[in-house]
Amino acid sequence: MSPLGVGAQRLLDRWSAGEAGVVVDGVAACSDFKPADFLTPEEIESYDRFTQFAVVAAQEALTKAGWVENGAPVAPERIGCVVGSGEGGQGTLQAAGTLNFPDVPKAMCNAAASVLAMRHGLEGPACSVVSACSSGADAIVAGIRMLRLGEVDAVLVGGSEAGIYELPLSAFRCMGALSPSGVSRPFDARRDGFVMGEGAGVL
Repeated sequence: MSPLGVGAQRLLDRWSAGEAGVVVDGVAACSDFKPADFLTPEEIESYDRFTQFAVVAAQEALTKAGWVENGAPVAPERIGCVVGSGEGGQGTLQAAGTLNFPDVPKAMCNAAASVLAMRHGLEGPACSVVSACSSGADAIVAGIRMLRLGEVDAVLVGGSEAGIYELPLSAFRCMGALSPSGVSRPFDARRDGFVMGEGAGVL
């Protein structure tokens, strides 16, 4: 899930063609994502946007791994789940105004990991990693550690962010982290910051 489109193949095709995610008003959104194409109305209501991203990315990962068609190759209690998110449910927090109980678990950073574990019957350790921009990468490392320590035989790992909202944008503006030119070029001597984006990836 990325500003280049929904699905790993779409990302690869457009990336290989040298395309970039469309930047509008200094942000790169997943504008192709339509929740109703993947989720029920009840799920759309229950999941923050970052969890919706994680659900779709995980479904593709498990399908490509053959788990959806053939089932998991190991016992459920031996399958872990680690999903990183630096911001969690910012959309829920911003839209809520006055928080009610359902908004709280929906907005928490561990919501994506919890939802994936419940949806797919993963009964091993399920947790979230919160370490700013490296949350997804750190989640992968955490999953590898679980495997190496023998805590699990398989693990679903990844990251998800949907933080294109006023509070996160204002925070990054205050830090001077956002590119005034609206161009993300991390390996260029002329780089002047990054472009706020959103998306998810699950392995």
